[in-house]
Amino acid sequence: MITERLKVFEAFSGIGAQAKAFERLSKRNGIDYKIVATADWDINAIIAYYLIHGQGYDKEKYQKVDITIIDSFLKGYTLSADGKKALNEKSYARLSEDVKRILYAAITETNNMVSITDISGKDVPEDVDIFTYSFPCQDLSMCGYWNGKKSGISRDSHNRSGMLWEVERI
Repeated sequence: MITERLKVFEAFSGIGAQAKAFERLSKRNGIDYKIVATADWDINAIIAYYLIHGQGYDKEKYQKVDITIIDSFLKGYTLSADGKKALNEKSYARLSEDVKRILYAAITETNNMVSITDISGKDVPEDVDIFTYSFPCQDLSMCGYWNGKKSGISRDSHNRSGMLWEVERI
């Protein structure tokens, strides 16, 4: 049995499948772990991860944060509304204040570093034991193939599955 707490970085965290696996390992095998950072740029996934794995959204706490601080914070990240392309200024402006507040809470409380393309090796906590990732595989699937996506995982594929190379870069 492992007695030290494993420190985990969960890249392409989505809604937390990797965190769920560690939770099961903890229950079944007594493995002590802590997710010290995550990385996902999809707004819906970020919020879902937080609601599933967080301690609960403290609405009162985040109502007290000035919206200009939240806007400044969020605009410092590359976010996506669909997991495919970055959110532009116009799309960001359409987000409600409530969504911005919970997104701010989700990013800060799960230590989400957001877009994998904006992270460098020096950003990853130095004492991380395990760096997990389940990169976007849509372009490798049969469905992707049927839709004409035949570039696979090559470095120059310029598809979502090519995000795997960002892990190597980090």
